[in-house]
Amino acid sequence: MWEFREGGNERGNMKHLDLVFIDLKGDAIYAEIPPDVIPILKPQLSEKLIIFIGKFVVEKAKPGYKVVQNPYMLRLNRRTIIVKSNANDLEFPKYTFSLTPIEILPQFVKNKKRFLDVLGKITAVSNPAVVRNTAGDLMMRRIIKLQDLSLPVDAIAVEKIDLPNEDQTHVAFEEKNLLQLNDIDPFTQKGERYQCTVTIIGIPDKQHWCYRACRVCSSKMISTPDGFLCTKDGGCPSKQFEWKYKIPFIVADDTYSLEFMMFERRAANLIGKSAETLRKYNDPNIIPSDISQWIGHKFTFVVRILYKKSMRTEHPSFEVLLIKERHGKQDVLPLLSSQSSALGQGISSAIVATKDLPELMTISSKTPTDQELAMLTQSIGEFDDMDIDKSPGNWDDKPSDMPLPTKRRLYDDIEDEDKKAFKKGKK
Repeated sequence: MWEFREGGNERGNMKHLDLVFIDLKGDAIYAEIPPDVIPILKPQLSEKLIIFIGKFVVEKAKPGYKVVQNPYMLRLNRRTIIVKSNANDLEFPKYTFSLTPIEILPQFVKNKKRFLDVLGKITAVSNPAVVRNTAGDLMMRRIIKLQDLSLPVDAIAVEKIDLPNEDQTHVAFEEKNLLQLNDIDPFTQKGERYQCTVTIIGIPDKQHWCYRACRVCSSKMISTPDGFLCTKDGGCPSKQFEWKYKIPFIVADDTYSLEFMMFERRAANLIGKSAETLRKYNDPNIIPSDISQWIGHKFTFVVRILYKKSMRTEHPSFEVLLIKERHGKQDVLPLLSSQSSALGQGISSAIVATKDLPELMTISSKTPTDQELAMLTQSIGEFDDMDIDKSPGNWDDKPSDMPLPTKRRLYDDIEDEDKKAFKKGKK
């Protein structure tokens, strides 16, 4: 029994609780408990416990990362009944496995269909350390060396391996501003990582913030008459998808502006929710407030170039690998001229609302100079004088039940105090 959390780490929200059930015949099946039911069912479960279980749902097994060889899986729910058995003397199998010979393991490189079981002797163990995997993610790892039992086994002590810690929050990357990043070559510098401090200033219009991702390989899924199809190069048999983040943030500093793409793990770490959760209440065409609220915030990112996309565009795009530091929301966004921006049309309102504003002028409380007064008088004089009708007639002579005349009151009939007020107001 184990927990599956967002982002693949202990800080992520729990997506489901996973179990493997085994019966007296040795047949095993994978089971899953959704997060809202975990508080109800988890206290009733523990490893090696013999139970009777009822009112569960049988579904087709997931296409990838299978823990046992079974075409079906169980999904427990809040109506599931679990009763502890008193038959502790029954001979239940303790383990379930399907062994794979160590010598053929290279055949399964990048194969995500199932987890593999091997049997061997441990010959070396490393210290636990934070390292970067092939996807650029930081994960806690320990290296273990196994020796095939079919080979002669030497009676020697287990070797200790020193595994360097690669916690990137303390690693110094080459610092670059956005103008320098704009010159990165996607052909020759595609694997390099850079550190930069930028402010999120917008999100492009007409771009989705999430996509249908293959459950096996995370490649984009497209709709076909026969259902959804994975677009992975070389093919992928999966027909199932889940929503994942692909947020195209526009970032800027005082030198330039570029597109920084944030995918599932980094985006879930920033937003605090998975794309699957956010998609339940939001349209992919409309940017949710959970995402747009980060416009105006300043960060120090570790990034690398998205070389496939950047090869087809005038300006490069980058993937955020690590949120190294958060500097909070900024009172003023970076001001960029049209020559210092890689942005085109269709940018979110956070940018459009400020790009055409005139230059700000300082307003002081000092007494205006004669030159300032002259400029103010000239601007007021550009307006026409009020049109006052001086023809005969007086509103005060008319009965209250008669319609009001179309002529206006004579200027000469206005009382002296009123004239003074009028002249003052006009001036």
